[in-house]
Amino acid sequence: HAVTGGYFDCHYGGQLDPSGYVKGWAIERVSDMLAEAGSANHCVNGGGDVQCVGSPAPGRLWHVGIADPRHPGRVLASVPGSRLAVATSGSSERGAHIVDPHTGATPSAFTSITVVGARLAELDAYATAAFAMGADALPWLEAERFTAVLVSADGEVRITRFDGSQQARDTYACTHIE
Repeated sequence: HAVTGGYFDCHYGGQLDPSGYVKGWAIERVSDMLAEAGSANHCVNGGGDVQCVGSPAPGRLWHVGIADPRHPGRVLASVPGSRLAVATSGSSERGAHIVDPHTGATPSAFTSITVVGARLAELDAYATAAFAMGADALPWLEAERFTAVLVSADGEVRITRFDGSQQARDTYACTHIE
């Protein structure tokens, strides 16, 4: 709640409502359980949000495709990594289900926002918060140093950028696929 300026909160109507956090947490927890059981290489996918550990084959990185919200089945961007979590929030799969908690309005600046990092639970919450922020999402994601891919309502693809004095929280290189 504090990091997102109130755009993400696990309370609704004064009561605990973990529904916005539980999917990312559950996927991350399954990955942790697999690692605790000895799995050094695995990828857990839950509704398109993924947590990858290790590699798919010796000497290779995981490559997670980021879906194009305007063209189902098309990959818009790709991100490689060995400790990799990818969370997407938006309106293309489930319709307008995210609201700006400050105004009650449905954000329309973006159709999807994908946030990349090492651990999924918080990334999922941050992707949802960023989507709720609407037009303020990109500057917030860059200020917080998140690697992210944003698709605007008109189809423009934006990837967070950092100046020479900044580095992303976790170093990932998203590649936009033309």
